[in-house]
Amino acid sequence: AAESVCLGSDSHGHVFVSQTCTDEELQGTDLLADWGVTPHPPLQDDSSNDELSDPDSPPGSRPPSPVDEEEDEDESHFFRETLDSIRRGIEENIAPDHLILEINASKHAYNVSIEDVPIMVVKAILQAPTRSNGHKTLTSAQLRAPLEQAMTQLRNVMLNYLGNKPRVQLLAVNAIMDCCAQDPLLRPLFLLILNKLYDDDILLEQVIIKWYSDAEKSDVAMQPEYTTVLAEGKKFVVWLREAEEESDDEDESD
Repeated sequence: AAESVCLGSDSHGHVFVSQTCTDEELQGTDLLADWGVTPHPPLQDDSSNDELSDPDSPPGSRPPSPVDEEEDEDESHFFRETLDSIRRGIEENIAPDHLILEINASKHAYNVSIEDVPIMVVKAILQAPTRSNGHKTLTSAQLRAPLEQAMTQLRNVMLNYLGNKPRVQLLAVNAIMDCCAQDPLLRPLFLLILNKLYDDDILLEQVIIKWYSDAEKSDVAMQPEYTTVLAEGKKFVVWLREAEEESDDEDESD
C-alpha cells in the first residue's frame, strides 16, 4: 500500500532476480530498447561519407594537412625569391657567389629540403630569360640567345648545386624535361639546354643516358607535350653513344 501511494495506483512492480550474463549472451542484446530508450545509430567513418569525401580522391585518402599546405606555400615563396634573385643576377651581372649566398639564405628562411633546392634553381634559370624579356612576345628562336647567355653567366651557380652529384643531376634533368614540356617556348630548346649543360661539365654522360632510359618507358612518354622533348633527348643520347663507340674504336686501333 505504501508503495502504491509513492508510485501511483497505475504503477507496476517487477521482482528483481540477480543473474550473470556472459559476453556472448550480451552480444546482439538491445539493452537500451528494453528501457524504452532509442539508441543512436553507430557513428560512420568519415572516409565512407559520400557527402564529405572528395569524389576524385581514392578510397581512404585524406585531405592535405595544414603541414602539407604550409610546406607547399614555403616552396612557392622560395621559388619566387630564387627567380627574383636569378633575374636580378642576370640583369645586374651579380657574382655567382653572391647569388648562391642569397639562394641559401632563402632556403634556410623557408626550410626547403636540400634536394628541392637544385631543382628550383635550375627551373628559375630556365624561366628567368622568358620573364625578363616578356614571355608572350618572344619566339623560341628569339629566346635561344638570352637563354644560352644566362646559362653561361650562371654556370658556377648550377655547378654549385649539381656538380658531381649524379642523383641530384637525375632529378634536375627530369625537372628540365617537365619545364620544357609544359612551356611551348622552351620545348624546342630542350636539346640546346641538355647539350649546354653537358658541354659545361654540369651534367654527367651516364646521368643523361640513365634519364632517357627511364623516361622513354614512363607514362609521360605517351603524353603529346613530352613527345618533342623526348625526341630531342633521344638525338642527344644517340650522339653520346656514337661518340663513345668512336672513342673505343680509336683506343683499340692505338
